[in-house]
Amino acid sequence: MKFPSTSHAAGMAACHAREVIVLKEQRALELNGRRVAEQEVESLREQHAIDIENRRKAEQEIERLKMALSRMDMERQQRTPGTNLRSKLDEAAKGSVKKSAKGKEHANQGAQTNNKEAFIFDNRCTLRGLKKDEVLAICAREGVTYTTLDRAKEDIVIKRVVLAFGESGPVDVPDDSNNSADLAKTDGVETTS
Repeated sequence: MKFPSTSHAAGMAACHAREVIVLKEQRALELNGRRVAEQEVESLREQHAIDIENRRKAEQEIERLKMALSRMDMERQQRTPGTNLRSKLDEAAKGSVKKSAKGKEHANQGAQTNNKEAFIFDNRCTLRGLKKDEVLAICAREGVTYTTLDRAKEDIVIKRVVLAFGESGPVDVPDDSNNSADLAKTDGVETTS
């Protein structure tokens, strides 16, 4: 015959053993979780140290590039210009200018002619690609009457030459285009003037 107290004690011991096993498993999971958290913290510290090192290297690279740029600017400022094409062209123009009766050269006239031609060329280049609306706006702004697109462009150039070089009479503006010849019909035959 069994005593009721023995079976109760055995049941309690078995229950206690199960509780101990569950507590040990919880403790193991808790320790494992701490270990994982510590590893994550350590990897974050390493990543932070790498980021700081990369930032330091980037700042050093920026500083090095700033120094290189300033050095290049200083070298560029210290360098003498290779050639002065404008002065060479002016000197070449002096040699081609005719001498006056007293033997003096009209060097100023030759330089002014070169400047004037360059001015005309530049203005034609800027006006060449403009559309009718843009040319109309320029005509209104500069007081030129609009007739046709090409004629208005030439009138604008003439007006600008007069303003820039102070000539009051009719201005001879050389035309580079092939369409510049004035065609006049006389008795059904075209002649160029």
